Amino acid sequence: MDLKTLVSDSRGIAEVLSKDSSVVTHSAYVASAQAYLRKCADQIEKLQAVLVKSKRAHYYCEDPWYSCPKALDGCLDESAGKDCNCGADEFNAEIDAAMETQAASAAVI
Repeated sequence: MDLKTLVSDSRGIAEVLSKDSSVVTHSAYVASAQAYLRKCADQIEKLQAVLVKSKRAHYYCEDPWYSCPKALDGCLDESAGKDCNCGADEFNAEIDAAMETQAASAAVI
């Protein structure tokens, strides 16, 4: 189950529970909804753990001429500039965006 589906489904359940108080009186439905929301929360936590581990470091080479300028020891090629040229910043920005989505979905659940 992907994050988008989890968030969408949990929002739908929360909306039904908040709009129709007669649904709340049906304990079986409420218990089912709560179990599903717990499952969603568990899946989101697992996704978050994977995302945190997926971040990339800047490319480092033993010959610092070829390293990313943002690598720990930098790059000796001054023409490379100071910005990331290995793709780590772009990739990590996508991870951060996914983490923000996760945080927003956790607030729903």
